[in-house]
Amino acid sequence: MSVPSTGQQAEAIAHSRRIVVGVDGSASSIAALRWAAAEAQLRGSDTFVEAVLAWQLPFAGQPPLADVPSTHRAESEAMRHLEDILDAALPPGPTPEPEIRPRVCEGTPTNALLTAATNAEMLVVGHKGYGLVTDVVRGSVGVRCLARAECPVVIIPSPVS
Repeated sequence: MSVPSTGQQAEAIAHSRRIVVGVDGSASSIAALRWAAAEAQLRGSDTFVEAVLAWQLPFAGQPPLADVPSTHRAESEAMRHLEDILDAALPPGPTPEPEIRPRVCEGTPTNALLTAATNAEMLVVGHKGYGLVTDVVRGSVGVRCLARAECPVVIIPSPVS
């Protein structure tokens, strides 16, 4: 079996139709994931969804330092968490689903999503709906991505309870 080189993989991604979606397990990120999957299905079989979960090690100096996981272990745990989210959010159904590729990225959610969205058809994020004042004061991943992304950004509102 031939394994493509990193350059070949990057070239294949650059020429495929890829929708990047931020996933953190929240209701709004699940809604964004489902919207991205439906959009990929509409766009055809050459479009896939890259579900991205950002992760970070605890800040230095936060107790207990002895419990800080290694980077490899933290990344593995993040991938398991993302796969659990995907399994719960997109159970197998009667219609063929678009390909969903899980990806974990170390860093803040905004930076991880912007990096992952390089050469993507679009970036899809959920919005938790805290309100304009909170978004301005605390910042919103969706708003920051909208301002800085090089591709179209779709912000999916949190589902109504």
